[in-house]
Amino acid sequence: MCNHLISRNRWRVPEDYADTFKVMGEKGVFSKGFQENIHDIEEFVAAFMKFISNKDDK
Repeated sequence: MCNHLISRNRWRVPEDYADTFKVMGEKGVFSKGFQENIHDIEEFVAAFMKFISNKDDK
């Protein structure tokens, strides 16, 4: 949904998935607090996925 809004409104193209939420925050769609919480969650998920990926390699 975020990518649809970004594209439809011709806002800047996000660099990655996490940046999508930053773009939405820049445009006032999300509050600063919500944007920061989503960023923290995204960092956790990325670290967790890296951990799981490394565990599967062994």
